[in-house]
Amino acid sequence: MFGLYARLAVAAAIALALAGTHWKAYTKGRDVVRAEWALDAAERTTAALAASEAARKVEQELQTKVGRVDRAYQEQKRATAHVAAAAADGLRNLETILAAPAVASSGAVASGGNHGAGSIERELLGSCAATLARMGQEADRMALKVLTLQEYVRTIRP
Repeated sequence: MFGLYARLAVAAAIALALAGTHWKAYTKGRDVVRAEWALDAAERTTAALAASEAARKVEQELQTKVGRVDRAYQEQKRATAHVAAAAADGLRNLETILAAPAVASSGAVASGGNHGAGSIERELLGSCAATLARMGQEADRMALKVLTLQEYVRTIRP
């Protein structure tokens, strides 16, 4: 039968064959795991890029909305300033008109009295007061629009 050396040689050959097959299985398994990791990393990168692109698109849409709201706000602000300037002009005109007849009516009273000047003043004052009231209503309406726009901007900005 086989001698001791022959048995040792067969055992060594079997051990070497087993070690080779196990090594091959180990390296193939390692390569498979690395490939799975690379695929997982690629999928995560793709998902992150898609999420980033979606966030960028949403941000761009919000910036567009903010730009529109800001332009509308600036327009309302200019309109309100225009109404306020017109009201100030009207008030200055009213003061000028009221100051001029007062001088004329005081001279007329001294010379015998003119009762028509007071009614003209009242009529002008009433007309100016009505105009100022309308301007005030318009300013209130515009202020409400501005407040609404500001609230909208606050709701869309995170």
